[in-house]
Amino acid sequence: MDSTGRATSTDPPEALSLATLIGTGNQRECWQHPLDPSLCIKVSRAGQSADLLENALELHYLQHLNTRKLTSQHLPKIHQPVATSKGHGIVVELIRGRDGQAAQTLERMLHSGAISQLEALGLITEMLHWLHKNGVIWNDVNLCNVVVAHTCAGRPYLVIVDGLGGRRYDFRYRLRCKFKFLERWTARRKINQHFPKILAYLGLSDAPPAGSKAASAALPRGATVHH
Repeated sequence: MDSTGRATSTDPPEALSLATLIGTGNQRECWQHPLDPSLCIKVSRAGQSADLLENALELHYLQHLNTRKLTSQHLPKIHQPVATSKGHGIVVELIRGRDGQAAQTLERMLHSGAISQLEALGLITEMLHWLHKNGVIWNDVNLCNVVVAHTCAGRPYLVIVDGLGGRRYDFRYRLRCKFKFLERWTARRKINQHFPKILAYLGLSDAPPAGSKAASAALPRGATVHH
């Protein structure tokens, strides 16, 4: 097998042995890839078999975006499914911070004081603008689902590490992937629905009311806020 766990012969690939836990979510765990430090592997937590669907959905949607030839600093690079000592997983680019360690979530950086509320709002607005412009669906809006990375020049930006696409591989999800106009409409609707929630996450719920010039200026062009 190669460094990402892909079999290179006709023999079944060996299960990769996972030893270094990077982070834990409600349903999935993120582990360091044992053969490639630039990658990580997402697997279901013990007893969370339903989360196999979440892995499959994430893999499908990021591959779908690849077919649309969409690449961005806001999206992690995805590889393929792999067998591990913790069960089936998917191999994903590991986003690192300036210290070389796994990048921290925006929520953690806010709580630690490493980034201010207004700085966070600026980073989120930049990311939402890209999602809005390109019609990419961020379904599970949560500050735990984005991490803070930096350019070579030290400029911070956000990477969405969870919550893209949808919650179910159902008829509506497949329609969105098939028809670009519907995917774009859904992406913009999600932004409109979730922007007030983002403000609340940031403790900025006393921000200018929807419809005001100040509120509109914070949104991607063409988006509006609905309470």
